[in-house]
Amino acid sequence: MAQKLFESFLDKISGFPFWVKEVVYIKLREEFESASLSEADLLTPLEEAFQAYVPLITYAGKEELNSRKNDEDDAVYRFLQFMEEEASVAEITLRNFWSLEKTARLVVYCAQKQYINRPTSKKVEATALFIAGRIKIGEYFKRIGKITVDQLDTAIRKQKELEKQGKPTQFAEVMISLGYVTERETKAVIYIKEECKKRFIFNANILGKSSMSAPAKTIQLNSEFENNTTGKNADKNSSQLILLRQEIYELQNKLRDIANIVKR
Repeated sequence: MAQKLFESFLDKISGFPFWVKEVVYIKLREEFESASLSEADLLTPLEEAFQAYVPLITYAGKEELNSRKNDEDDAVYRFLQFMEEEASVAEITLRNFWSLEKTARLVVYCAQKQYINRPTSKKVEATALFIAGRIKIGEYFKRIGKITVDQLDTAIRKQKELEKQGKPTQFAEVMISLGYVTERETKAVIYIKEECKKRFIFNANILGKSSMSAPAKTIQLNSEFENNTTGKNADKNSSQLILLRQEIYELQNKLRDIANIVKR
């Protein structure tokens, strides 16, 4: 089983002295507060966090991974391969240089095709559907128990009434006006969804010399967000470099798959 980079990274942080972790926490708390995230959002149990969710492959998923009879997209097979390592969504996302949005789409797709089991947590499933763009914010709040079915229906009718009156209103604003959710809650959900569109390029070197034996499936890249460079030229060059490295990475995987087929 390959080394789990994300878990090793978390272990590395856990080993920091308290005074270092305190500063990190304060800085993160400031950022979360500016994004309208509440204490309740930060106190979500780990098993309710989509990033920590570990998808479980089904018999049908194993059959498809071995036979590839349905000729699925390469990303689907890459995703299913990680089930053998019992990797979390965060681990899968980082190791493949995907955005969390892309991983969410794969989770939803594979669950519908019965390649993986559906998440047992309603919040995890709702989060995956929302990030993947399969449900809207009202349905999301209903699925996590924030609003009822009747309240959702009332909000839908209210929005239609406003449209007929020539007052088109965002659905989130309608729910806020009805007192079903707060502005802070809607801003937090929208912020999280937007953040999930970013890709994070993880560098295994930050784990130290003892963890330098990065798995074969991982290319060591500098840690950076695609949109976190200064200047238009730097941003363009950085994006091109990331795409080029990913193409090389995907080509290596394809060559590895071909080698496995030849061995059979």
